[in-house]
Amino acid sequence: MLEHRFQPPRNSTTLVVVFSHARIPSGKFGLERLFAGTQHACLFVNHVGSGWYLDQEAAIDRLIDTAQHDVKPSRLIYYGASMGAYGALITGLRRQDGEIYAFGPELDIGGPGTQSLEALGQRPHQAPDVTRLLAQDLPFRTHVFFGLYDWVDAYGYDMIRRLPPHEHLNVYGLKSPHSSHDHLYTINIVRRIIKSFNRDIELILKEKNISCEMGRSDLEMFVQLGQSLQDPTLLPGKIKENSQEKLAYRHPGHALLWAEAKARIGTFESALAVLDYWQQLFGTDTELRSCPKRWRKSFPLLEIDILRRADRLDDAVQSLNALVARYPVCERVRETAAALSVSLS
Repeated sequence: MLEHRFQPPRNSTTLVVVFSHARIPSGKFGLERLFAGTQHACLFVNHVGSGWYLDQEAAIDRLIDTAQHDVKPSRLIYYGASMGAYGALITGLRRQDGEIYAFGPELDIGGPGTQSLEALGQRPHQAPDVTRLLAQDLPFRTHVFFGLYDWVDAYGYDMIRRLPPHEHLNVYGLKSPHSSHDHLYTINIVRRIIKSFNRDIELILKEKNISCEMGRSDLEMFVQLGQSLQDPTLLPGKIKENSQEKLAYRHPGHALLWAEAKARIGTFESALAVLDYWQQLFGTDTELRSCPKRWRKSFPLLEIDILRRADRLDDAVQSLNALVARYPVCERVRETAAALSVSLS
């Protein structure tokens, strides 16, 4: 079900179509609080039930056409994060009438390891081919952001980087997990972008030292390990290679994958060592500490899970207590506590 809400302009001739991310309930819209303070006219759209805006072209077009008729904007922008980023991309690239700002879109909809697979339950039969659409002539600027601490994001980043260069296509790799929009908001980049949509994005990213460069071999190694871990019954190959371990101590996203891979073959101490290395850095590294807490929390949660698998239950409880002291309690933490028969007050 597609829902919408229109925010009239204050002192702007820009219309922003804001696509909600997944798991936004009926009657609510993603990023509406963020854009409430802007001058722009905003059309908020939510595909309730996390349908990834598939098969909604006619309904979306009616909403946009009505909003354009009402405010007669001089500029149209499609904007979204995660599921919303995909909605912004497939709509903006199809209509070719406005700029696009997409943060962390999944390009392989319903593919292994994706959030869209969790929501949809299977790979859609006819999902738009975003890479093919991006390879066409682009009349408006298209900005695509990927958190390269997430292997699914890194896969999308690599797919776009392989396309022929185009003056209107800008892809940004970030020192961030999949929730890169939240991260960029925390370090005051998002608000600077949306104020006028005229800022030099590369310059802003450079100022905050958040741009991420990965060599081709490291990028492929990261994505391949992420893909190989999607089948829980398979033991990942080539995890004993020295290059894999070296990357795990240089790249926190790869460290999470590598720790899981080592744990699956019973090499628990190596897995725990790399997780401890990054958790120590979280306490001292300002840039890492700015990453969203729910991503940083993945490290102690994986540590606890590995300790359980190693039958080190007392250590697991100790790690859980340390986690609760550092981070807010969420459903994942409650489930972990229940598995350890620990009561959280």
